Amino acid sequence: RIHLFESSGINAEYGESNKFYASSSIDPIMLSNRCILVAVIVGVIAALPSGPEGGACRCEYTTGGCHIVEPTARGYMCRCIYSFLWTCRGDAIRCSDEAMEYPVPKHCSGGCETEECCRAAMTERAGDCGGY
Repeated sequence: RIHLFESSGINAEYGESNKFYASSSIDPIMLSNRCILVAVIVGVIAALPSGPEGGACRCEYTTGGCHIVEPTARGYMCRCIYSFLWTCRGDAIRCSDEAMEYPVPKHCSGGCETEECCRAAMTERAGDCGGY
């Protein structure tokens, strides 16, 4: 008989009739430790926040470009970016501390989906608000 894979805890043998036999011997303590590790990893992943600090915003493509469909929370503005092939994404951009002084501008007040709010988040190099 020839033994294969002995170091991994799996014994594979060829018998006298050249038939292949396999058996597994798993250490219960090693299995228990692996289960605990998996439970810890799942717990850490579940505890992670679901999005960025200000929440996420969502933009969609319509004829001509992007528009905001799910706005950001107060203190953030939504920058729509044309991604690829008629798809857009929304990036939540934190408003400056000066912008948050009274009166708070509409684009930083939260819940704004207008073209004005979309354009306020654009820069010279990033942003698409052509879908309004």
